Formats: sequence, C-alpha cells, structure tokens
Amino acid sequence: MNENQLAYPTLRAIEPANIAELLKSDMFPAFNARILITGFSDLDDLLNSYEARGVLSAIGTIRGFLHTLFNAHDVIHTCLEDDSRPPSPRIELEFNETLENGDGGLIFETPGYHLPTAWIHRAHGGYDQNGKIGISIGLDPEPMVLTSEVSEAISRCKGGMLLAVLPLCTSAPSSKILRDNPRLLMVEGDDMGVISSLQSEDRMRDLHQLLENSTRLRGWYSQVLQHALGEDWFSGGEVVVQ
Repeated sequence: MNENQLAYPTLRAIEPANIAELLKSDMFPAFNARILITGFSDLDDLLNSYEARGVLSAIGTIRGFLHTLFNAHDVIHTCLEDDSRPPSPRIELEFNETLENGDGGLIFETPGYHLPTAWIHRAHGGYDQNGKIGISIGLDPEPMVLTSEVSEAISRCKGGMLLAVLPLCTSAPSSKILRDNPRLLMVEGDDMGVISSLQSEDRMRDLHQLLENSTRLRGWYSQVLQHALGEDWFSGGEVVVQ
C-alpha cells in the first residue's frame, strides 16, 4: 500500500455514494465478516511471531471499518422499516499458515469455500523464472503461486471479498491482478520493489491511519446514509446518530 495515500481504486470505493450503493447491493449480504489471516497458524502463532508486526494493527483497522459498515446497513434498514434483513454477522478471525488447504490445492479451491470479507496475506512477492508475478503461500519465500491462479480460484468461491491487504514485496502487480477480479472490491499493496519487515509493518499501520482518516472526515457517515436513503428522507427532519 502506498505510504502516502490509499490506492486510488480504494479511495473511489469508500466515497460515500459508492459505499451507499454497496450497502444496498446484492454483494453486501454475502459479506460474512470473517477476517482471514494467512501466514500464521493461529492467534498464538501471530502474537509470538516477529513477522507479525503490524498485523494486529491491520486487523483492528478492518474490524472498525466492518463495524461502521454493518452499523450503517442496520440504520438504513431501520429507517426504511425493513425487517427482512438478516442480523449483522459477528466478526471472526480465521487463520491459515499458508494458502494451501491441506489437499494440495489453494484454500480458495476448497469445494464450497465462502470468501472471507477481508484477507491479510503476510508472505513474499515477486516474479517467477518465467517473469510472471506471484506470491509465496506463506512466510517462507518458496513455494510461490501465480497471483493470476489465486485470482481465478477466488472467482470460483462463494460470496465476495471487501478488502485484501498484501504487505509483501512487489505487491503492486499482484494488487492490479486482484483488482481486476469483480469478486474483490478493494486491494491494498502498492509496492514496486523489495521491502523490509519493518516497512511491511509500516504499510499495515499506514492502512489504519489512512482508512480512518478517509472515513472519519466530517460528514462521511451522514453522507453515506443520505445517499442510501435519499434527499427526501433527510428533508423530513429525521436525524440518525451513529
């Protein structure tokens, strides 16, 4: 992710009008609020790994963003007196030490697999011997899988993914491939070359600051509701408090 700003497609996606459209779309109910962290086997592994620096910050950022979106979704349906919506899902963490599913394939290739709402992949990135962009399946540099194959596997899964975070080297080409996938709304990872572990940590902390700053601008939440409910509803004098 760019250390100075969120990627332009992400900035576009979190504009109030676009968030309002997302909240009303068929894609939003498919978000199950799972945050998948690949590169670590479990929470204990994450807490005790040097390579995990910055990951907890990214998890907290995504958690806060999801709470905001599900809250807005509930408020909109309450204002419209629509009781047909299902209750907001509980946010859950899912860990997988690598991108493998235990059967020799990718976790995204598991039959019936439902995409996580957010995915943080702590690994390595680069080009293979044929010059094609790929990402390692976990914290070890090898083996590496082509990013295009990961994207194709994601396309065959159920549900949709709101955000993928790639704190790894040469992440920009992989991000571009994933952004072209309609099942994935936002991707953060815009580094063109090699980055250190400390820089990887910086990228995830940048995500926290930049996403919070973008969504906590004065009036952002109210604008989301206004776009979703329409001018007529707001002109009636109704007030919604987050």
